[in-house]
Amino acid sequence: MKLPIQTSHEINGLKKPYHATTVDPDFIPTMGIQIVEGRPFSWEIASDFYGTAIVNETFVKEFEMKQTLETEINFIQWKFRVIGVMKDFHYNSLHQKIEPAAFIYANWNAEINIQIRNHNVPYTIQYIKNIWSELTPDSPFEFEFLDKTYDKLYKSDEQFESIINSFSVVAIIIACLGLLGLISQNTESRIKEIGIRKILGATINSIVLILTQDLLKWVVLANAIAWPVAYYTMNKWLEDFAYRIEISWWMFVLSGGIALIIALATVSVQAIKAATANPVESLKYE
Repeated sequence: MKLPIQTSHEINGLKKPYHATTVDPDFIPTMGIQIVEGRPFSWEIASDFYGTAIVNETFVKEFEMKQTLETEINFIQWKFRVIGVMKDFHYNSLHQKIEPAAFIYANWNAEINIQIRNHNVPYTIQYIKNIWSELTPDSPFEFEFLDKTYDKLYKSDEQFESIINSFSVVAIIIACLGLLGLISQNTESRIKEIGIRKILGATINSIVLILTQDLLKWVVLANAIAWPVAYYTMNKWLEDFAYRIEISWWMFVLSGGIALIIALATVSVQAIKAATANPVESLKYE
């Protein structure tokens, strides 16, 4: 949804810009826009045409409007009477704050908005094109889907997410291979110790714990270093959004827990293999 016109208005000495577009009474129900005060445009009320406007909640706040309904606002060189207030909605990406906006009831616009069902879309598009060609044969028929238009607003964010996910997977694989190499080396160097412990009555669980606890300490330390770096990086990225979530502590605890589980699963395979080996064979190992 585009609000292509930028104009300005002044109320009580406050002169600020706002975005606007012209619509007809069917636009608001078609787009599912909620009216929180006043009423929508009406086909039955002749005075609505070229004489009324509906503003958003941000418009009311920014202009500090104590009396909203029946207030006149300037639109280009004309004045329009406010008959309703619509709930704020995002007509730009979430990188930008919602700005004052207004709908003007008039019969001119560069675009027509049509809601269609999602089955047999090619036939529907062709049907609309045929009607368009009958009514305006000299104007080319061009169209775009609103969901794809909004998707373009976040294309760079999706690409960034894809890159981060790819690097994360590679980093996890490299880390797991490193842990597997360390536990293998650690097990290899302590194979006789493991055999002696088993002969003296050590359980498999205790041996696995001995082999893994040192490595898990490094995983915990790595998380302690990574959390501040991740918080700073994510916070800087979120600053690009006008509306964003807060980074909660449980996200880091959850990620640390997952990292510990992955590390434990990686090293436990080799540790269990060493702990269940025949102690006699371990003592013979050179």
